[in-house]
Amino acid sequence: ERYAAKNVSDILRAIYRINEAQTIYNEDIFGPVQNDTIIIAIQVHTRLTYLRHLIVSLAQARDIDKTLLIFSHDYYDEQINSLVRSIDFTKVMQIFFPYSVQTHPAEFPGMDPNDCPR
Repeated sequence: ERYAAKNVSDILRAIYRINEAQTIYNEDIFGPVQNDTIIIAIQVHTRLTYLRHLIVSLAQARDIDKTLLIFSHDYYDEQINSLVRSIDFTKVMQIFFPYSVQTHPAEFPGMDPNDCPR
């Protein structure tokens, strides 16, 4: 599912929907998550090229098809989302930090007008 995020409100709605759904992609191919499934959590920011290299590397790992990759994002970006959702070698899930600088630019964690001067 693609979310066309044009502003902070759209991004927050998309993040909420994705986090609420907790969709695991490729379960239909690789089976459901089990108690003994190895989970690999990957923190993602905005570096698409580095993420692409990591995914290519992970695709070559032995038994990667038995894992669940969880991509934890602190920035909402459609190109990154498309790249993550294009993974076809194991189960994948995306989660988003809902209180990022991207979604809260004028309050904590962004620059709050009530902050002490720097």
